[in-house]
Amino acid sequence: MTISRTTPSTSFAQSKRATAHNAAPARPRVMPYRAYDTNGRGKRQPDEPSSSSLQEIYSLLRTSPPPGAPQAGAAEPRFQHRRFKSGELIYRMGQTFSVLYIVRLGFLKTILRNIQGAERILSFPMQGDLLGFDGIYHNRYTNDTIALTDGDLIAIPFKELLATGHCTDELGQMIYLAASREIMLERCGMGLSITVQSEARVARFLAMQAKRYTDMGYSSRNFLLPMTRRDLGSYLGLTLETISRSLSALANAGVIAVNRRDIRILQPEMLTLPADFPPAPERLRKTAAVADAQPAVVE
Repeated sequence: MTISRTTPSTSFAQSKRATAHNAAPARPRVMPYRAYDTNGRGKRQPDEPSSSSLQEIYSLLRTSPPPGAPQAGAAEPRFQHRRFKSGELIYRMGQTFSVLYIVRLGFLKTILRNIQGAERILSFPMQGDLLGFDGIYHNRYTNDTIALTDGDLIAIPFKELLATGHCTDELGQMIYLAASREIMLERCGMGLSITVQSEARVARFLAMQAKRYTDMGYSSRNFLLPMTRRDLGSYLGLTLETISRSLSALANAGVIAVNRRDIRILQPEMLTLPADFPPAPERLRKTAAVADAQPAVVE
């Protein structure tokens, strides 16, 4: 006797898969380490644009167009992109100032050097950040800016802001807003270096990075650090060894998980730590108990 095996119909199986797919919550994207790594192969896409409009720049800077700005689709100027490679020097300290840049893709670092050759990293610009505005006063750039990854910059010739004519007001307002934000971020970075405990400095830096990734629409719980441990130490005023010990201490406390440059935030509420980190074990247990009692949030 032959026993036939019955299977659900194709339409029913497809419907079941579609239902399961629709029920799955959306997960925030993880910021790619390479600027063009959207398909896992780290290759630049052939259809990448070579210029940006004012509307695109407003979106990139996460600012609203000012009253009177050209509407989307209207005739408006376009600003050329400058692609860069990892390790490329964007401009050098003392170089004649001529162009402002907005980071469209990728990661960079700005470095201040003294006459003895000692250096200090001032910032790690990323998507939406403004570069070069410090060169306006003396007509010369005041730091070195070097690429940490491949990426794209939007170039805004400074003469465009000074010339009379179309969209000067809109450009000026956009640059004022972006420059004000850069000053605020720089002061936040300076505040990190005056924290007493090294672990607290590193924790607050990670909290600041998580917030920036969230603002860009990426995951705040899982991201990559494009800078080296040595660069991070220069930024925070710590040695390479201290940075490594601090990350290990945060990992041992269950606050983060570290795999080379891959950071996973396990207890985001513990990143804004008091200066007496590492916290006492009873405080960690209490925090974990509170987290367990709350509904799980899927990211």
